[in-house]
Amino acid sequence: MNPSTPLAWGVAALMLLSAQAAPTGDSKEQKDIFEINQEAGLLGLACPGFKCDKDCDFGYDTDADGCFVCSCIPEDKEALYQGDMVLDRQGKWRVLHGASGNRGAMEGRHWPRVIPYVIENTVDQHAIAEAIADFHKYTCLRFSRRTNETAYIRFYRGSGCFSPVGYYGYVNGISLARGCWTKGIVIHEIMHSLGFYHEQSRPDRDDYVEIIWDNILIGKGYNFKRQDASLIDSLGTSYDYRSIMHYGSNVFGRGYGKQTIKTKDASKQDMIGQRSGLSDIDIKQLNLRYKCGASGTPTAAPTAEPCQEGNGASYRGTVSVTETGKTCQRWDSQSPHGHSGTPANYPYSGLEENYCRNPSGHTEVWCYTTDPSTRWERCDVPVCGVNRSPHADPAGAPAAGPCEDTYRMCPRLKRHCRDPKYQAKVKFCPKTCGTCGGGEALDAEALCEDKHPTCPKRKRHCGKKRMKKLCPKTCGRCGRAL
Repeated sequence: MNPSTPLAWGVAALMLLSAQAAPTGDSKEQKDIFEINQEAGLLGLACPGFKCDKDCDFGYDTDADGCFVCSCIPEDKEALYQGDMVLDRQGKWRVLHGASGNRGAMEGRHWPRVIPYVIENTVDQHAIAEAIADFHKYTCLRFSRRTNETAYIRFYRGSGCFSPVGYYGYVNGISLARGCWTKGIVIHEIMHSLGFYHEQSRPDRDDYVEIIWDNILIGKGYNFKRQDASLIDSLGTSYDYRSIMHYGSNVFGRGYGKQTIKTKDASKQDMIGQRSGLSDIDIKQLNLRYKCGASGTPTAAPTAEPCQEGNGASYRGTVSVTETGKTCQRWDSQSPHGHSGTPANYPYSGLEENYCRNPSGHTEVWCYTTDPSTRWERCDVPVCGVNRSPHADPAGAPAAGPCEDTYRMCPRLKRHCRDPKYQAKVKFCPKTCGTCGGGEALDAEALCEDKHPTCPKRKRHCGKKRMKKLCPKTCGRCGRAL
């Protein structure tokens, strides 16, 4: 991709498989992203008496009660742009000025094709696994459990559904509240982190849809702004009504059922706003942007390696013995060792037969063994481009095996990791309590996290009930929040 090429603009939608019918634009069964965020109080509200003639690029600022005030969001304050995109100062600059900070589309500003990630244990793993599986199926992108990478995607349970846009070189936190735990919503937010924006903001959108401005909630018109053609690039793809990145018909409407977007071709009205999966055009844009082949295979080196690259998460060779010669146990077997490292739990880690793999983000590939007295061992798999001693003990290798919680209630026991009354239960929660490899359990303060990215900037409001709930770390309430 030419370094001066502007943003690969987000266009995505349902992958119409022969056995699936096209979904309607606004599902009655599942709330959409913007409805979830509005109900969570994240998008502000024009409270009675609000009037303002200012034209704000990123919306109006709000008071402590979430009501709009007649001033634009300050430059140094994070904004939830277009309903679910977290923009800091750098992100706002990218939106306004394009190539000088180009939304992650330039060389060096988009993710590598192997993307590290972590999942907080309070988030639904199934929806994330389904979303990642689609990216693996249709593109050359591969998501790998993080080891020590500085830049990675972090899925956590926040107060709504939102994500930063593009690659910044550090952590992209994707918030997934309980209502966001569907494959389609997770895909939508991952697409933002991969550098894609909303489809209806394309510069050519007025040729395909009409924005009904009079039906839009007061103070929410900025969410429908059309971007300048000099700042973006749709990579030669056509407008996509079926985009998973397209607003639905009634988004930000003044009342129930009030239409805010009308397709100029009436037959396309029910196509917009679906949240079921990637469309053909989505897949095409992803593969163009990340230089994949037409079939989703990379045009450069493959990501499924016959040797260990990095921590070996991409290894797909057929070695099935450990470094001491023990035979590996099948991943789909629970004998002689019961475990949670199954193909069902790690559907994108290549857990075939009894081949050595690294699904859990440790330092080398490994496997469970068929020896009842040895639960697991590292495998003797060559490192790409390196001649390694067959039994070298790599620095930092885990001392006691892959770290896993073995009790389903572990997430609820976080605050009790040091409580003597709960030791009979928390001993089965090494991952939750931070005792992997031995050591003392983390205290409540270390395990406590804020659930919204703007918490530190709103510390003065800690007396409010909502702040105490969403911002326990900022407000000093960690012991009660966990």
